[in-house]
This record gives sequence, C-alpha cells and structure tokens, in this order.
Amino acid sequence: FPLYDWPAHCRTGFHWWAERFRRLNSQVDIIRVDHFRGLGQTWQVAWRSTNARRGRWVPSPGQELLRTVKRHLPRLDLIAEDLGSTGAGADDLRRAFHIPTIRVLLFGWSGLPNNYHHHTEIKSDVVYYTANHDTNTTVGWWRDEAKPYERQHLRERLGQIIDPAWQSIALTMATPAQLTVMPAQDVLRLGSSARLNRPGGQRGNWSWRLRSGQLTVADARRLRELTHRYGRG
Repeated sequence: FPLYDWPAHCRTGFHWWAERFRRLNSQVDIIRVDHFRGLGQTWQVAWRSTNARRGRWVPSPGQELLRTVKRHLPRLDLIAEDLGSTGAGADDLRRAFHIPTIRVLLFGWSGLPNNYHHHTEIKSDVVYYTANHDTNTTVGWWRDEAKPYERQHLRERLGQIIDPAWQSIALTMATPAQLTVMPAQDVLRLGSSARLNRPGGQRGNWSWRLRSGQLTVADARRLRELTHRYGRG
C-alpha cells in the first residue's frame, strides 16, 4: 500500500483524519484503529520493490494526529488493534492517549510463560476477544485446530469442555478487561464453516453473514445473565 503523505496531512491540520473519525463516530460507539503501529512508524520500501523484505522504519506523526483528533472529538473512544510486534513507539502512543489494547483468548493456551493473551495476564486496559475475524470460531478451533497441549491447558482451567464457545465467553467476561468482545459465531456456537477469514487465502473469505432472526431471545437472555454476573451490566 502507498504510505500516507504525512507532510500534506500536517499542513492541513489533519483535517481529513478529523472528518473521517467524525463520520465514523456518528455511526458506531467505538472505533478500532487497525494496524495501530502505523501511527507510530511504518515500514517503507521502494515502490519498485517486488517484496517488502528490504526497507526501513520511518516515523509517523501519531502524537500530533491523535492530539488534533481528540481536540475536535473529545468523546472519541478508540481501540488499538496492535496484535503482533508493535514496538515501543506504538505502546507509548497507546498509553499516552489511554487507548486500550487487544488480546485474544484463543491465543492464550500455548502454555508458554508470560503469554499476554492468557486470561490471568489480562489487565484493565484490554479489550478481550474470545476469537476474532482472522481466527477460526471457538468451536471450529476446538474441533479442528486445537493442539493436544492447548486442549490440556483449556481443560485444566475449565474442566470438562461441554460448550467451548460459551465457556470461553464466560471466561473473558470474568477477567478485569474493560471490554469483552465475542463474534456472533461464538454466541451461536458455529463451527469452521462460519469462519470469516483465513489469512493468506485468496478464496472463500468474508462470505459468512448473520441472518435476520439467527440470534434468539434465549441467546440474549444468556448474554444478559453473564453480563450481570460479572458486573458488566
């Protein structure tokens, strides 16, 4: 992708960004900034390059951008999609503007020490997902992908795995995370056929859709009960 023309954005006082955030803010309650690291620095390669192996990190004016946008939209709520290696610049930027980070429960069962996706490592500045758009559904992962050691760690925490999706939903809600997110596929206990995306795959992605009436009153009642049980009402 071409990089943003940051000098031009700086000259215009980040007007385009402010208007884009303003428009989004009128449509949703919370905005997730994908690839948040790009507001700290971006990997720059020559436009003639055939791959991205040779390049250099260049700084982005994330401090000035977010300061300007927050001045225009003081009630703007953001989430930083910062999965993977983010670098100190992105972490510092996120903390400076009190923007929560993302963690995914499915990534937490490796058994490795200091796994920051593990439910015991979750802090209040986290938005905790059961699964996300790039993973399998929780049921699909449990049936088709979970490794033996992941199954063992899950059983050690949850005991008998009767309903992996809803047991995972309850586990995320029980953490100190300020917000928990569960895909509709997990609420509906759907398997791999309802997966949204397979990263790197060219076919069959983004085709799943939630149908009208697919979520039931019983689902709503169960979500409400868990919401109140864990003080999230």
